[in-house]
Amino acid sequence: MKIIKLLLLIIMILFKTGNVLSTESLFTVNNIKIDVNSYKNKDGLINLAFKKGFEKLNKRILLRGDYQKVENTNIRRIKNLVSHYQIIKNDLNQNLQFISVNVFFKRDKMYEFYNEKNIKYSDISDKNLEILPILIKDNETLIYEKNYFYKNWNKKSQENKDDLEIIEYLLPIESIEIIEEIEKNFRNLETLNLKRIFDDEEKDHLFIVINYKEIETKIFIKGVISSKKVVKNLSFKTEKIDYEKISIFLKKEILELIKKQNIVDIGTPSFLNINLKIAKQNDLFLFQNILNQIDLIENFHVTEFNNRFASVKIKYYGKTNILKEKLEKKKLILSLNNNKWSVRID
Repeated sequence: MKIIKLLLLIIMILFKTGNVLSTESLFTVNNIKIDVNSYKNKDGLINLAFKKGFEKLNKRILLRGDYQKVENTNIRRIKNLVSHYQIIKNDLNQNLQFISVNVFFKRDKMYEFYNEKNIKYSDISDKNLEILPILIKDNETLIYEKNYFYKNWNKKSQENKDDLEIIEYLLPIESIEIIEEIEKNFRNLETLNLKRIFDDEEKDHLFIVINYKEIETKIFIKGVISSKKVVKNLSFKTEKIDYEKISIFLKKEILELIKKQNIVDIGTPSFLNINLKIAKQNDLFLFQNILNQIDLIENFHVTEFNNRFASVKIKYYGKTNILKEKLEKKKLILSLNNNKWSVRID
């Protein structure tokens, strides 16, 4: 009885407040490297960190066209968007060449800023993408061996470093079955059945064919991103064999594809009613903590509660499938029956 009374008290609080404190992980930029010789005083160094953090954040979550709308934002406006900052190496009197700064931007202020600019951002945090890039060169189809793109896709370079931080690329292990499937269909790779290439067709995946030519390299992309089928043809002007440049170009295009499929329209919120199945006493507390960790969620309220389930109304931004994906990554089991969502904690 005491436990029930305690839970009811918590429910009353939730009715009134929702989750007014939501985590700002998406709008946090970590490890911004600043040369201590850039400015003679701390204020100048911190302002530079704010500028770099603002630039890095927008490159990470905005489409290319929208990024151009904000790249000339002045430092006074940027500072108004910052919640707080953290210096990792803070002894500026030592002979340190660089300091590292973490910058935390205010989510509500960023929403106001993007609304003013008529901009929609993309939430692609914790995104995994399984890919299989194959190379065609001199009429030879290279899948694993001698395939630069398969061997070096996750190789870090200064130019593509940020892209690799955003997307975690997963490459399938070498498989005789995959080799046989591709060789059998090498004349019509565009129509290849990807179910025979990727184990889980519901997870994000891309099959990439890079047809290298001396003048112009043709690229074909096919797969699924955020439950949406993707088919795209690209071309890359080729002056000489420079696979790294082609790889960087490809990653930028893939990143743009992923952003387009994960757009968040902050001007149009959505609402979701979901039933939490209660198996343990602390399930509601755990569920609340999980919701607080998701940036897409504006607030939530418990509308009904008993010892078997809790009904929760969630206000969020973006597409339902994106929210579903984020909840599942938090080890929640979701199901849809008769147009009603239910969830339980794994």
